[in-house]
Order: sequence, then C-alpha cells, then structure tokens
Amino acid sequence: MRAITTPIRLHYFGHFVALACLVAHAWTPAVAQPSIAGARSAALTGDPAASDGDPWAESNPAGWSRMKSHTLGIHAAQLYGLKELRAGNVQLVLRRSPSSAALGVSSFGYEDYREMAVTAGMGFGIRMQTHRPFHFGIRVRYHRISIRNYGSASTFTLSSGFIFPVLAGIELGLSAENISILESPISDELPRRIQLGLAFVGSERLRVYTDLVKDVRSPLETRISAEARPVRVLTLRTGFSLEPPRFAGGFGISFNRLAVDVAIDRHLILGWSPSCSLIFKW
Repeated sequence: MRAITTPIRLHYFGHFVALACLVAHAWTPAVAQPSIAGARSAALTGDPAASDGDPWAESNPAGWSRMKSHTLGIHAAQLYGLKELRAGNVQLVLRRSPSSAALGVSSFGYEDYREMAVTAGMGFGIRMQTHRPFHFGIRVRYHRISIRNYGSASTFTLSSGFIFPVLAGIELGLSAENISILESPISDELPRRIQLGLAFVGSERLRVYTDLVKDVRSPLETRISAEARPVRVLTLRTGFSLEPPRFAGGFGISFNRLAVDVAIDRHLILGWSPSCSLIFKW
C-alpha cells in the first residue's frame, strides 16, 4: 500500500450518499461534528471544558483527575444514521489518588476509509493553599488514516488542559487540543482548537455548562448545555450549539457499578447521530 503524499480527498468512494457524508465529515469544521467519545458528551453537544467525571475527557484531559474510581467505558455511535460513518471506542481509566492514568483506542469509518487512534494520558489533582483543587491533564494520541487503494498515513498529537474552581459553585476549564502535531500528510486534517468553559454547579443534581470553542479552520462556536438528576439513578442531558446550529439530548441510568448513557445529536443539514455508552466502575 503506497503512502499518502497529498491532502486527503474523499472522491474515491462510489456510493453517493456515503460520499456526501464522508466529505462533510472531513471538510466540515471539526467543531461541527457530533462527539464520538462517549454518549454523555454527545448529549451535551460536546464534552465541556469543565466536565466532571467522564472517562473519555475528550475536550479536557484534566477531567481524568476527577474520576473517583477505576472506570472502563465502551462507546458506539453512527453519525447521521449511516453505517459507513460508524464509530466505536474503548477507554480505561485507572485511579490512584490524586492522579489517574488513561488508555484508549478508537475507530471511525468502514473498510474503504478508516480513522484509528490510540490514546494515553494522565490527570493530576493538586490542592492549592486556598484548599481549592487544581486539576491538570495531558494526552498523547496516535492517529492513523487509511484509504483503500490510496494508502495510509499517521501522526502523533499532544493535548493538555486544566480545571480550577474560581468561586463556590463555579468552575473554569481551559484546554488546547492538538497543540503539537508531528508533520505528516494528515496533519492539516486534524482539529487544532482551544476551548474555554465554565461549569455552574447549582447542586449535586444540576450542572450547567457554557463553552467557547475556536478551531483554527472555523468560526468561534458557542455551546450551552446542562445535566440534571431528578432521581439518584437517572440523569437527563441536553445542549445546543449556536454556530453551527445543532442540538442534542439524552439520558443516563446509573447503578452501583454500571451506567448506561444514550444520546441523540441533530445537525440541521446532515441529520441525526445516535450513540450509546456502557460504563463499568470498580
């Protein structure tokens, strides 16, 4: 298989519908795509920068340090309802206070076009003199993209972020995704963005998030989302994005060591993207 030597073009595919959506996936700004890293973040139109307790911690690796136990997450999604745009990943987080280590693997696409990634990272919790915990995280990710009859290429990226409580009930999160990318034919295809977010913690049963996300290839995106827990075992989630216009919703059911999350994301042009996650804790 010969190596990719030019920017990726997705004109190879013969199936017209799959072609249209794959082109949209590759060329639409990265922030416009549904989250494929956990149904919780999908229901919130993306992982908040000041998220709490998500094993994928996709937007901010500092979130790993907020995990309270060892956690295994398994996720599956189908973007815009097409089998050619299926995504799946497995994430493992091992907790040893005050830090956590994470390892994950993900896949997107089908036999003619495949994106794969392997993730490793750490989250650290530090208690400041103010007695407020400061959370910091770092993530290294190996990316590989393969196109049948066109070859494959790979690269490594580095992301980092922090979460800090600024006031009682208000938390600040700041992250930089892919701040360092090894030069590769696929380097320009990967998102490179900064995310700033606030979490408003009304109580243990209500969290409201507001985030600003800026990718180098796209306009500023504004997200607003919330999750509420009316009863101990049930969490309701919803969110929307102003640019591009998207909305999402979902729910989570949790037991002692098992949780199930379900989400649906709606893009006004491309349609619905369902997803589901299973989370095991011990």
